[in-house]
This record gives sequence, C-alpha cells and structure tokens, in this order.
Amino acid sequence: MDPKLASVENDAGESPLYLAARGGMFEILNQILKSTASSAHGGSDGQTTLHAAVIEKHFEGHSPIHVAANKGHTSVIREIIRHCPDLGEICDIYGQNALHMAIVGGQANVARYILETPELECLINQPDVNGNTPLHLATMERKTWIVYYLMWDGRVHQSSKNKCGQAAFDIDR
Repeated sequence: MDPKLASVENDAGESPLYLAARGGMFEILNQILKSTASSAHGGSDGQTTLHAAVIEKHFEGHSPIHVAANKGHTSVIREIIRHCPDLGEICDIYGQNALHMAIVGGQANVARYILETPELECLINQPDVNGNTPLHLATMERKTWIVYYLMWDGRVHQSSKNKCGQAAFDIDR
C-alpha cells in the first residue's frame, strides 16, 4: 500500500518487486507496478525484477507474460513490455507465445491488445512447435471472437500451413 516500501530491500538486496516477480506472485507484482514507476528494483547478483520474472519459470514452463496473457491481465503485459519490449517474444517449451496463451485462455481482450501493440507484432503469425499459428489455435479452440479479430487484421497470414499441411480453415470451416 505504501509505494515507498517497494524500494526497501531485505538483507540479500532483494526488493518486494523482485521477490514478487521471482515468486510468480502476479497480483502482488501488478499492485507494486501500479504504485511505483521505478523498474530498477532488483535482487541479489545484479538481477533486475524482469530477470527474475524470466528466469524463474512458473506454471509448467510459462513466463509471467504467458500467465498474464492466459489470465487476461493486459495491464501486467503492458508494464512488462514497457520495461523490456523483447520479453514479448518469449516462447514456452511448446513454442507458444503470449498470443497463443491468450487464445488458450479465451482472452479476446488480450488478443486485441497484442494486435494493437506494435512491439508485439512479431507474435501474430508465429508458429508453435506443431506449426500452428495463433489463427490455427484460435480455430482449433473455437475462440470465435479471437478468430474474427485475427481475420480482420490484414497482417495475419490466413493461408499459413501447420506441420500437418493444414491452413487454419482446413481444420474447421
């Protein structure tokens, strides 16, 4: 509640922001980010908060941006991208990015946010390990609104084929 406490470090040199990121405590992380503008709070070994969030993989190999996308937390995604735009490109062990995770979670608001965010444009047609692009996945998962958002975006390659040789609409017309 007190923004000044976000910069107080423990004996190991770790701030509350760093510990929340390392521990996968995304609600606390979001609250701290809302209360303080500083991203410099770090931990031991010179790691920043974002280092902790990336290195400490929580929820079966998913980074904080994956979890935020899956749970619909656009404000957390916005903060992560604001501090380190390259984190948007992180893929999980299945080659899935934040847009894939938003689709799996049925988070149309996150999918729309990603489509509207220039720093995340590289995610739009990125295939996973099975060659499924976000459009393939949205079609397979029957996420109708997300399919519409992707179809309306001229940057989406609707004819991309997965490893089975299928375009998204070969899977489900």
